[in-house]
Amino acid sequence: MMKWLRAHTKQIMVVTVLLAMFSFIGGSALTQILAPSEEREAAIKAFGQEYTVGDIRVSQRDADVLKTLGINWQYDADQRMSIETWHVLHEEAVRAGLVVSEAEIDEELNRMQQAVGANGINLLEVLRVQYKITPTVAREALRKHLTIMKNAEHLASAATPSENQIRHYVRDTEDKIKVQFVALDAEKFMDANLPLSAEQVQSQFDKYKDVEGNPETGVIGYKLPRRVKLQYVVADFKKIEPGINVSFEEVKTYWRANKSKYRKVVYETPEPTSQPTSGPTSQPAPVPKSVEKLIAEARPDVETELRKKNSQKLAEQVMAKLANTLQKPWLEEKTDKDTGYKTIPTVAKEPTFLKDAVEKAAKEGGIFLEYKETGLVSAADIDKNDDLKHAILTGEGTGGLKISEYAFRVPLFHKNEPGAEATTTCLQMFQSPDSPLIYSQYAQFFSSRMTPPVDKLVLFRVVEASEAHAPASVDEVRAAVERDLRIEAAMKALEPTVAELCAAARRIGLKEALSLFDDLKKKQSDLTVMAPPAFARSVSVMSQDLRKLLTEGKPTLVAPNVSGLGTSQAFVDACMEMTAEGWKPTDAMPAAGDKLKLATTRPAATPEPVVRTVALAGMGKWCVVEKLGTERVDTAKYETTLRQNGMSRLMGERGAALLTHWFKPPNVEKRTGFERIVRVPTGPATGEQISKPKDDHPMLGFQ
Repeated sequence: MMKWLRAHTKQIMVVTVLLAMFSFIGGSALTQILAPSEEREAAIKAFGQEYTVGDIRVSQRDADVLKTLGINWQYDADQRMSIETWHVLHEEAVRAGLVVSEAEIDEELNRMQQAVGANGINLLEVLRVQYKITPTVAREALRKHLTIMKNAEHLASAATPSENQIRHYVRDTEDKIKVQFVALDAEKFMDANLPLSAEQVQSQFDKYKDVEGNPETGVIGYKLPRRVKLQYVVADFKKIEPGINVSFEEVKTYWRANKSKYRKVVYETPEPTSQPTSGPTSQPAPVPKSVEKLIAEARPDVETELRKKNSQKLAEQVMAKLANTLQKPWLEEKTDKDTGYKTIPTVAKEPTFLKDAVEKAAKEGGIFLEYKETGLVSAADIDKNDDLKHAILTGEGTGGLKISEYAFRVPLFHKNEPGAEATTTCLQMFQSPDSPLIYSQYAQFFSSRMTPPVDKLVLFRVVEASEAHAPASVDEVRAAVERDLRIEAAMKALEPTVAELCAAARRIGLKEALSLFDDLKKKQSDLTVMAPPAFARSVSVMSQDLRKLLTEGKPTLVAPNVSGLGTSQAFVDACMEMTAEGWKPTDAMPAAGDKLKLATTRPAATPEPVVRTVALAGMGKWCVVEKLGTERVDTAKYETTLRQNGMSRLMGERGAALLTHWFKPPNVEKRTGFERIVRVPTGPATGEQISKPKDDHPMLGFQ
């Protein structure tokens, strides 16, 4: 033994010194020295400091925990944030001196526990047993998330609106006018054979060729919008059902397991009861009773339900397999680190690639699939297509992305930020999504907490794309140009009649005045006096469109949809002018006319009706509007309710806009001096691994 000690004296001394050093400077130094060299390699640089691969992998672990809890750690709905960017986002908050206390973490955990406790779920136990996440790791992940959110909340103070801005907002959204109106549709009075000169047509085209038209809002224009050409396949469950065979054995098995679902009402007559005296016996009325159906009675209902279930299940299987087949050629292609798009496989460019795959899938799966193609279509055209208008992409981070948006996320229209894994949901040309889109009539209500009823499954690919551009010549849009010119001529021809109707309405009221113009109804049979609910100058956009408008810096107040007319800012503004104190019409009225003369023979309305005309050239309509009354903001209501509501709305919108820009990955990287040194391989984090649950337990879904 002594001989061995003398032979290894130097080595023993080195170990002794190292142990003494570690006891003095702490265990972290030991961890760093013993860690694999890859973990100590510099991965990124931010704030002038380097962060290692190990640092990033710890952040990856924490992000995985947040994902398990259903918390979107990427924060940005459009661009997928890389884990490196999330790491510096947390470092930024720490450098700002923000600290999350243990009590705040406890409060967040308690909130989450309350959300799932009603279902008999113990949050921390589920994390520990099913996901192998210890309480310590869960708390650390929440600490980082809450620290980042604290830093972001500081932006709220910059979103506080002024008193004038609040008053202006409340006035625009709460001051209302009540009107009734008649809308003459010039197209109903149009001469479809009206001769047009070449000069007229060319002049109209030149005037509006660079304007994108929108008939619904009254904008004339012939500029061709962004368009795409789609090839797509639809699995319609209702069309698949007739081809599904259901055996009697299946019916029996399902009926036995679900007897209580299939019931019928029978009427039972109770036993007659005798009166206390010797009077007649009382016959009770039959009593309804719900009983289970026998299998013979329930069979048609069971077969219908099984066909419905089996058609959807089979369609899901076939379409999932088809999606995988379509993706196979792309698997070997590399993603360009600068664009985020893959190289297009040669086979995918074949015009019949999708069609051939659909025919094969339908034959092998034994179900009915429809393959279709479009021409070049706009997003608005897609939203009118019965096969596509309710199709949405589901899954984490997609936010219920509509196909009319998804189809335009191709290279011509959608530029990705550098970094392959930090891209938005997008597609290369000729590439189909990884999984089918669901078609649901209730797609607008889709969220991670609610599954809407699904009617169809859809897969598509973009085979051609065209940027918005002016037509090369009038011949491309000649029909639209000529139609607009003829409607314009009809508008001019109608003007004297509209003026006479307005003059008569100013004397006897709009409803009685219209009764004098029976000849108008011969061409516009649905002509009537419309009386929509009172409306304000502006309304707030729907919540599902708000984020997009905020991101693009566009107004979030729009003209209301007026029943019987639609959305027209010009119409609403003209109506709101009539609410001004002492407002008088300035348009010249005819002094004579057969209908006007007839109106003068009737008793004048009192008080004198306030009536005006409104020309909506873009919509091809003349409107005669009578003011019925106003609903102005009450001062007391403003002070007690409306002011607070308006301030909250404005702060919410402005705060959301600021946060949208704050969390954009390029903006985070720019303000932190971010620089990637090496790319950290994606995959499970190091340290305490997060395993898949033992069963199909879903993500906990906290937001």
